Amino acid sequence: MVEAISGELDLAHLLRKVIASAVELLDAACGLVYLREPGSDVAHCKAVHNLPDTLLGLEIRRGGPGMTGRVLETGETVALDRYGEVPVPMPELQVLAEAPAVCVPIWWQREVIGTFAINARDHRRRFDARDVEALSLFAKHAGIAIENARLYAAVRRTERQTGTILDMTRALGASLNLDEVLQRAVTALAAATGVLDCALYLLDAA
Repeated sequence: MVEAISGELDLAHLLRKVIASAVELLDAACGLVYLREPGSDVAHCKAVHNLPDTLLGLEIRRGGPGMTGRVLETGETVALDRYGEVPVPMPELQVLAEAPAVCVPIWWQREVIGTFAINARDHRRRFDARDVEALSLFAKHAGIAIENARLYAAVRRTERQTGTILDMTRALGASLNLDEVLQRAVTALAAATGVLDCALYLLDAA
């Protein structure tokens, strides 16, 4: 499983692989992975396995509802015989109220950057110390893979920005027609940032 995620550099694909592998590791039914941006108290659901895609983007603050809010705050694993036992369950997950659940932190450099939340299919199942140990170890490898993917994405953004600067520089020197130069610059900027609309305004000379 570690080999399957270690070489994946697309973050979205990686997270789908990660949560599917975590569910498989514990022979469980479904799961979610939340990620928190550096310096933020808010985590978002980034991938699900055997759960509705409507959960994607769901926001939880550190110390907020559900197991994830608690794990983000304390950095400690939470294992419950029933998800409904959590003090403030998330309304979106009430369908899992009777399902055994475990949530572990994903660490990177002494900081919790996310969580795995896993639910069992058998209501008689109990996640024991061996399950927690296996999932926590997998979470450590996942944390490294996630940060590698984030670093790769940051490098690609920098490359695109550098390319935009070069394109705009070429545009400025390729024509003496001001309108043409500005149009080329706006087109290059829009392509690099991925926006649908881009405009450039000039102040009239006094």
